[in-house]
Amino acid sequence: LGMRRLQTTFSPARSAGSDPDFDDEAQKIFALLGASKSTGRYNPCDPIWKHPTSGGTIFVGNVEAASNMGVLQKHGITYVVNCTDNMPMLLLPS
Repeated sequence: LGMRRLQTTFSPARSAGSDPDFDDEAQKIFALLGASKSTGRYNPCDPIWKHPTSGGTIFVGNVEAASNMGVLQKHGITYVVNCTDNMPMLLLPS
C-alpha cells in the first residue's frame, strides 16, 4: 500500500458555532489527491493498517462498501464502525 503525505493548508470553512460539511470537505481532499470515481483512483474500501503478526486489518471505506455484504466478506471485514451523523447503520444483525 503506497501512502503519500498530503501537505496543505487545509482548513474547513465554518460559520460561528457550526460544524463543517464533512461530505464537502472529503470531496476537497479527494480533489487534492486526484482521487475520484472517474479517475479510477477511487476505491470504496481501502486497507490503512495491518497488524504485523495477526494480520488483523483496518479498512476505511464508504457507504458503498459498508452496505455490500459481498465486499465485506471479500475483505474479511467483520465489524463496521459508522463515524457519520447522517447515515444509517446498515447490515445490522437480525
